[in-house]
Amino acid sequence: MSQKTFYKLEIKLMGCHEEVTRTLIVPADIRLDYLSEVLLYTMGWRNAHLHEFQSQSGNYGMKNPDWDNDLKDERRSRLSVIAKPKMPRFDFIYDFGDNWAHLVEVVDFNCNKMPGKRLFFCTQATGACPPEDVGGTPGYEDFCAAINDPNHAEHEEMTDWVYGLYPASQKWPDGVSIDNINNILNSYERYYRKETTPKKSKPQKMWVKT
Repeated sequence: MSQKTFYKLEIKLMGCHEEVTRTLIVPADIRLDYLSEVLLYTMGWRNAHLHEFQSQSGNYGMKNPDWDNDLKDERRSRLSVIAKPKMPRFDFIYDFGDNWAHLVEVVDFNCNKMPGKRLFFCTQATGACPPEDVGGTPGYEDFCAAINDPNHAEHEEMTDWVYGLYPASQKWPDGVSIDNINNILNSYERYYRKETTPKKSKPQKMWVKT
């Protein structure tokens, strides 16, 4: 069996007033629909909105004949197709309303630093992920100002709103835990292995007339 190839990705949330970055190791042959989930959970998003990959090889997403778009079906392509040594960067857009744009760059096309038998692993993380539906980058800046100032006119409103969705231990903009990220990825990995392991066909019973 050939050894699996891993890519190291550097991910940056663009246009944000706070630095939000992740460094992530993933299999080169991961399908884009699974990669979207790994990226979202690594960043801290809840996978509650649509997304799109934008690359030199084309744009990929959830293909649906009822939608008027030219997206290629992300289920039919892999990371190694949209990221190559001569085109190591691509964009990942999440939530077309808030329009969160992530710049993803492969910084190592043959990473050999994957711990144990893991398939997904975050090695570095900076900055908390903004809350879902906070209103894009302008909304997040206003949110941070309000949530961190008890005297702010909207502090109580923002506190009631955000902690109705997130645990009280979550803080912004610096409340990121790399251990928590990897625990989430470890849980997702169990699902991923189950979904991608070839199913063994049961032997068919033959009926013989006697």
